[in-house]
Amino acid sequence: MVDEKGRLLGLINIIDLAVVLGLLLVLAFGVRKFFFINPGYQPEAKTARVLLLVEGVRQPTIDAIALGDRVREKNSNGYFGTITDLEVEPATEMVATAAGELLESEIPGRYNLFITLESPAEVTEEYIKITGQQVRIGLTPTIRTQIYQVETVVFGLEVLD
Repeated sequence: MVDEKGRLLGLINIIDLAVVLGLLLVLAFGVRKFFFINPGYQPEAKTARVLLLVEGVRQPTIDAIALGDRVREKNSNGYFGTITDLEVEPATEMVATAAGELLESEIPGRYNLFITLESPAEVTEEYIKITGQQVRIGLTPTIRTQIYQVETVVFGLEVLD
């Protein structure tokens, strides 16, 4: 099979054959990686419910935000969702007393607003994307309409479909 010069069947050197096979394996892996998409990573179009918290806003901001508003994300200018629920609570802060105790005290004229949105989303096993950006609890998107713009914190996230 291998002759005295180290050639397989008298045609090709064994080392040359190993190099060619190695290059073919690398090429095959590259073609598979870039041209064939793993079906497990195909994003699915779904609807996500996003709970946003807006902290310490004044009454005019509360009055401007309404159910049914279609909001956009500031940076991408993409459609972020439609407001389906609003809850308003007085804003509070921790205040130290003269005795050194911490008490929760209301901030006059300030409110915390919980906004619930329903948003079109791309969902995979690894991420949820809205407006082409990954959304996770704790992120701080800024939402806007023609009338208002508020900085929010993602407080809850649920895939509906």
